[in-house]
Amino acid sequence: MEEKSKFEFLTSNRFWALVFGSASTILVTSVGQEAWYKSLGKFFGLVAAGFITIRTADRFSEVVSSTKEPPVSDNPKGD
Repeated sequence: MEEKSKFEFLTSNRFWALVFGSASTILVTSVGQEAWYKSLGKFFGLVAAGFITIRTADRFSEVVSSTKEPPVSDNPKGD
């Protein structure tokens, strides 16, 4: 079985769309109006938020489409 690389996301179209979308947002709204390090910080914040959103959506779709039992059972008693 082939092991996945930790950096396989670099070949993903979604990753590059996220990077370019974040960069364009910063370039349009911030560059020239505030210090470069604030613009860079906003860029990294947008990329991080995008990663979190995409990963959360991917995990949710995996659980919904999976036939496995969810990680937390629907036991109202909690035992």
